[in-house]
Amino acid sequence: MFILIRHAVAVSKQGWFGEDRVRPLTAGGMQQSEALVTMLAAHGIARLLTSPTVRCESTLAPASNALSVPIEPIEALAVHASVAGLLDVLASPALEQAALCTHGETFAALSRAWGSSWTGASRAPDLADTPKGGSWVIQDYNTTAATARFVLPTPPNRSRGADSARSGELVW
Repeated sequence: MFILIRHAVAVSKQGWFGEDRVRPLTAGGMQQSEALVTMLAAHGIARLLTSPTVRCESTLAPASNALSVPIEPIEALAVHASVAGLLDVLASPALEQAALCTHGETFAALSRAWGSSWTGASRAPDLADTPKGGSWVIQDYNTTAATARFVLPTPPNRSRGADSARSGELVW
């Protein structure tokens, strides 16, 4: 089991004049990142891997502090990393009980790769529309099948409530 997380809400690209790699989370994004702690703890997360960007590292920072698990930046989760490299990482047994934080572009590329490679499956999940702060709990992953459960993020600037607990399961 591993968890794929789209980074929490960050300052908009249009509103940021610095290097994109250091674009930070908004206050609402920080709330989303804090809301992830309970879910990650409940799944016994023992590794935190992230894109080497401030917004991804900040998304996992509260979990790192609460769980005493270091954050491991890896290039395979970067915005424009190769999907082949990401698929290699996902196939590693070292991902058991890991959370991986990455970008919308990566989710879209992964969705396309899975959609074109799954055989005999009902359908691969469409990860491209995963909202910021949203996550997918992936179980029984192999190159042709898995079970995925989507977990909605806590909406920015809202307390954790029933909305943040909604999820859905998809087997592909």
